[in-house]
Amino acid sequence: MKLGEVFHVDYGPTRDWALVKKNAGFSGNHWIFIPDKPIGNAKPLIKKHIPKVSIPRLNKLFNVVYDNVQEALKPELSFLNLQQLEAVSVKTTEALAETKTILAMSKQFSQQQLINDIQLANLFETTRTFYHQLSNRAEQIKQFRVDFLGEMEVGSDHI
Repeated sequence: MKLGEVFHVDYGPTRDWALVKKNAGFSGNHWIFIPDKPIGNAKPLIKKHIPKVSIPRLNKLFNVVYDNVQEALKPELSFLNLQQLEAVSVKTTEALAETKTILAMSKQFSQQQLINDIQLANLFETTRTFYHQLSNRAEQIKQFRVDFLGEMEVGSDHI
């Protein structure tokens, strides 16, 4: 059989199996099959185009993101008026998107580069931390709106 060929089995609910790998397994003498999906039914793989970036340029981008993250995380929500809360909500959404972009850019670097370049490793670890903090901030804003502003359902233009 060649890779991609389908093997038909008259047993069980899955009848057609596609060969996806040869020389697999611990011993290297196994073939791997998965249930066959006709190409017409397959979901297209959507890959966002993430531009390649140099480490110096990535550092500049990180510095901008760092400032935005600090603005989003700094204020205590209970001391904000409605206009300030909205501004923090927008800043949180923007900073969250920026951290996602930097994390996506990390995929262009090899694991070896991320291990050997301490500055790069710290940048991505800090960005991961920011992402989690911003996600928590977004949830805090949602909960604050429900608890203190009486909003029952948060609109699409709010976090």
